[in-house]
Amino acid sequence: MPHRDHSPYWGKPAPPEDEQEWQALVQSRLPADLEEQARLHKAFVRVRTVPTASALLGGLLYSVLSHSSLREVAGWSRLIGLTGQLISGQAWHQRLLKSADWLLWLFNALLDAPRWQVAGCFGRILRVDATHVRSRDKRGGVLRLHCVYDLLAGRLASLQVSDLHTGEGFAHLLVRAGDIVVGDGASSRAKEVLAVAAAQAYALVRYSATHLPLYARSAPAWSREHRVDVVGWLRSLSPGLSERKALVVEAGQELPVRLIAVVLPQEQAQALRRQKLRQARHKGRPLSDKALFLCGFVLLLTTLPETFWSTQRVVELYRARWHIEVFFKRLKAVLDLPRLCAQTAQSAQAMLYALLVGWMLIEEEVEHLRRLMSDGEGLACPLSDWRLARLAFSGLRKLLEGHWNWQKVRERAPELRRLFIERRRRPLREHQRRHRFAPPDPGLGDLVVVFSCSSA
Repeated sequence: MPHRDHSPYWGKPAPPEDEQEWQALVQSRLPADLEEQARLHKAFVRVRTVPTASALLGGLLYSVLSHSSLREVAGWSRLIGLTGQLISGQAWHQRLLKSADWLLWLFNALLDAPRWQVAGCFGRILRVDATHVRSRDKRGGVLRLHCVYDLLAGRLASLQVSDLHTGEGFAHLLVRAGDIVVGDGASSRAKEVLAVAAAQAYALVRYSATHLPLYARSAPAWSREHRVDVVGWLRSLSPGLSERKALVVEAGQELPVRLIAVVLPQEQAQALRRQKLRQARHKGRPLSDKALFLCGFVLLLTTLPETFWSTQRVVELYRARWHIEVFFKRLKAVLDLPRLCAQTAQSAQAMLYALLVGWMLIEEEVEHLRRLMSDGEGLACPLSDWRLARLAFSGLRKLLEGHWNWQKVRERAPELRRLFIERRRRPLREHQRRHRFAPPDPGLGDLVVVFSCSSA
């Protein structure tokens, strides 16, 4: 990806070291058309108190990564010299809302940037799942993150943000030919499997007998009489692995698939059935005899060719689905997503886009650190993704935080005064009580009158 200099310091004194580090990161890792896209997306229209779009990005990233209040962000930006004059916290919030489309573009640009590629025997192995991000304020609502995790590369391959009205599935994915897409029971639909096959890719999902009927390959017609009796087939199996061929039919299209059954031991199957019964009672929903019987099996549906992917290997591939769950935990823990505090859905979405831009910078730094620390040992040198992500997160936040000292606070104290004025009436504070009830002192003058106010 080509890059150009985003620095606003032509003909000016050299910026401080922390500003130089941020400009170096902007030049090396962010797209060359960052400033142009900021103007196209109406995030940076006029040069006023914030000099450049890269400076605006630094302020937005610091506000979401530090989880600071709007007043704190306003004071911080003035103290480190990010803004030419003090701007209110509400003004920073308005800039964040206007930058939502620009931040989304930047996240997708970082996601599509060429990085180290890891190819499998077919293509990428993509684990597809969704997670929810809930704001601490109920007015912020709930957002659903549709994630695609590259299992071989160990990183995020694609992500889309939506509300709860958009369900999970494969139809919206950008899949390449030869990719292997792994999903859970929510993707056990005929249209989802056919969408992956239309892209010349392969699907592996947790099979749901209720939502995906199968037909025998030798059936003369696609009628109910020729459907595969999955329950009857499972009753005839002994513990272990079993497989049979079938057809997925939808809107006149048919697709050959493999149905794989993992028959669990009797003790483990009974334990799972008791767990399902407890969950059904807790939710107040009835559990049918068919659903209770199917709890004792792990059913998988795949279009992978049997020549290269044996039954045992397909089961092992599906067992690696927990990698995306660990990724969700790492993403939420490092970015502290449970602390997302937004009062509207628009604010929550804009904050989430900024956090995702920060995550892409963190993820790229983790890749660099892993290759430097492994020293060519590869898989023989296991490194903790959690600790590397924490280290990269701390480094990015320190870089954005900058430096200020007491001298700057004293110089800009008249500007910062309005950030510390209490608008609400409160009981007398400690220093107010001391002056309120102290004996009269002629030397204090009007100071006693000032501190006798209950709303100082």
